[in-house]
Amino acid sequence: MDNVILDIDFLILCGGRGRRLETITQGVPKPMAPIKNRPFLDYLMERIVLSGGRRVILLTGYRKEFIKAHYLNSPFRKKLEIQFSEENTPLGTGGALKQAASLICHPDFFVINGDTFCEIRFHEMLKFHLEKKSLLTIAVTEGSAGSDIGILRLDQMTYRVKDFLEKGIKEGGPLSPKWVNAGTYLMNQQLFDFFPQRQEISLEYDVFPNCVLENTYGYPFLGKFIDIGIPERYHAAIKLL
Repeated sequence: MDNVILDIDFLILCGGRGRRLETITQGVPKPMAPIKNRPFLDYLMERIVLSGGRRVILLTGYRKEFIKAHYLNSPFRKKLEIQFSEENTPLGTGGALKQAASLICHPDFFVINGDTFCEIRFHEMLKFHLEKKSLLTIAVTEGSAGSDIGILRLDQMTYRVKDFLEKGIKEGGPLSPKWVNAGTYLMNQQLFDFFPQRQEISLEYDVFPNCVLENTYGYPFLGKFIDIGIPERYHAAIKLL
């Protein structure tokens, strides 16, 4: 794994209930779904540690006490500074991030969906992000559109984002693009200027489409991409992790 220290914040969105996985999660938050007797979220934390990350902020909501209790007593605390930003009412992905803004220590920071795992070299994605002077960099992988997958159109030469289409739908019809949103982002704090002035905000619907005309780029990667959002993909993840 990368032999570097990444002096940057990693924020993990782990506040979702995950209704489509409730037969599996049995009342625990979706990122805590068990994979080989470990919470899925442990695999994300482990990759951050092995990549040189040292500071994680967990954005919790549904059953937040379950996540907090697990990581307050976790061996990860020997290697990571772990902080918690706790929702009292559902705020959406953007609202949760906005609430955690005061905890962020660096101009640029990673944001990771707590139900996705990407085999990304974080330091290389950071280098790409800084070289592009990007406001928002979205990790993308090759794939086809589905009813629950966000997709992007990129400039073939620069990888600048030309269009962001959440859940693969626009004007009532599905598209078949090359690039799929892999749920890992690098953001500059200036992105908060594009957040609506309300509490409940969706990154995917309320923020990303509004900043596409700014410095927004896709970062293609070739590694493993796992999304446990539905039972079929959850069971596939057991074989991949």
